[in-house]
Amino acid sequence: MIELRANKITVAYQAKKIITDLSVTFKTDKITTIIGANGCGKSTLLKALTRLWPVAQGEVTLAGRPLLSLDTKEIARRIAFLPQSPKLTTATKVYDLVSYGRYPYQKGFGRLTASDKQKIDQALELTATKHLKDNLVEELSGGQRQRVFIAMTLVQDTDIIVLDEPTTYLDMNHQLEIMEILQKLKQEENKTIIMVLHDLNLAARFSDELVAMRAGKIVKQDAVSAVMTPEVLREVFRIDAQLIQDPTSGRPLLLNYQLCK
Repeated sequence: MIELRANKITVAYQAKKIITDLSVTFKTDKITTIIGANGCGKSTLLKALTRLWPVAQGEVTLAGRPLLSLDTKEIARRIAFLPQSPKLTTATKVYDLVSYGRYPYQKGFGRLTASDKQKIDQALELTATKHLKDNLVEELSGGQRQRVFIAMTLVQDTDIIVLDEPTTYLDMNHQLEIMEILQKLKQEENKTIIMVLHDLNLAARFSDELVAMRAGKIVKQDAVSAVMTPEVLREVFRIDAQLIQDPTSGRPLLLNYQLCK
């Protein structure tokens, strides 16, 4: 089991501390979603967990080893990261973009092996994008483009997948498509999924655990029903939340909310 953990980390940006003395452990083979208001440090935490942003104090460990002790390719074979709203600078075909996910395994001239091509085909199949493989990514719809980026992430063949707001800017049906793909990866391939979501109902419906953050610290980490409560939401978002039980999933469902008075 490959466990990702942050041990009392502090992360700063231009001398301003964004995260302070934060510790968190992500359970393997589970979907853990980080929730919190804008600016609380969610995306910064993801970047620290994937070594895209330096940790000023403390350390991040992967399978008990400090992330700083691993080379870039080794990290890329263990953790796949999909940032918020990824962008391309050149015209790229879908197949070519997805194939970039095999970079951590390539040697020499970087030619795709038969095994690489098989994994690319599997990722395209899983994300329902195989019919788009010859299309330019820039010409796809938002939902199609996001599925293609997820396919590229899957091709890395990592145990841990980290995503920053994977459903942002997508309409409801495309949001569900993305979440169901992630759920399938957890259930069928035992992937550990760590992500940031703004939609609390999506987070409650598809997650095994929630991590609630406020001002660079963790307010609570626990099962969905223990975090998705009026008390925690009041502390994290400054709202008075009205919650009911989803009749289908049995999970908490945010029905309505007001600003705290």
